[in-house]
Order: sequence, then structure tokens, then C-alpha cells
Amino acid sequence: MSSELSKVEFLSWLQQKIPLLQHMGIQCLDFDRQTLQLRAALAENINDKGTGFGGSISALATLSGWSLVTLALRQQLGDYDVVIRESQMHYLAPATADLCCVVEMPQAQQWQGFCDRLQQKGRARIALQVNVYSAQVLVFKMDGSYTALNKIA
Repeated sequence: MSSELSKVEFLSWLQQKIPLLQHMGIQCLDFDRQTLQLRAALAENINDKGTGFGGSISALATLSGWSLVTLALRQQLGDYDVVIRESQMHYLAPATADLCCVVEMPQAQQWQGFCDRLQQKGRARIALQVNVYSAQVLVFKMDGSYTALNKIA
């Protein structure tokens, strides 16, 4: 996959590679090189109480962090394998409307260190915080550690 794919093409590629995403009501993915936002409909991610299903919310948050690292690396260095290493999740309030996941790029010095390690060692780890909002209320926070690796041919 080219490092210059449009956001629409990237989302389409993701939905082909991860079939579950076709059923999660993802409405858009936007990345402006500083902030990634992923929006998803509540209707496809609802639980028996009429609020956001915790498993869906955590999956969308994990995907958001993964997408930020993947897209930022493709823009700066090229195509690498990215995986979630660990995460800590905090459910803060019920999600009663559509979901918006927001994740910011790390500080420039932290990101540069990550890129330098990746180029030198073929593997590097970076920590991100993903916030999920519903009706502009913070409903979920995830602290995640993502690892990037040289692609295996």
C-alpha cells in the first residue's frame, strides 16, 4: 500500500484488511499530521442498555492509535508493521451518541526518538493517549503502547 493514500483509500484498505471494521459504523477518519479523529455511529456499537458497547469503544480507540502511528510513519519514513503492545483503559461515562476518537501526535522530540530507534534497530515503541467522546463528553480514555517493526517480506 502506498504511503500517499488518501484518507478515504486508507479507511477502505483498513476495512478490507480488518473485516470487523465493515460493521462498526466508521463514518470518517481524518488525520492532519497532528491529530487523528475517527468517528463512528453509536447504532453499530450499541449494547443492551442503549449505550456504547465497551468492546466496540476499546476497539475503536485501539484502531485510532494504530492508525495515527501507521499514517505518520508512512508520511515520514515509509511502510512499517505497527501493533498494539499494551493498553490501559478507563471507562468514564456512558456513550449516548455517536463516537469520536481523538489522538494527538506525541511531542516532536519523543516522535523523533521513536523514528530514530526504528531506523537504527528495526523496532521501536511509543506511548499514546486516545480519548473517546460522545456528544462532546469524554467517555473513555486509553493509554496505549504501540510497537513499530520493519516489515517482514
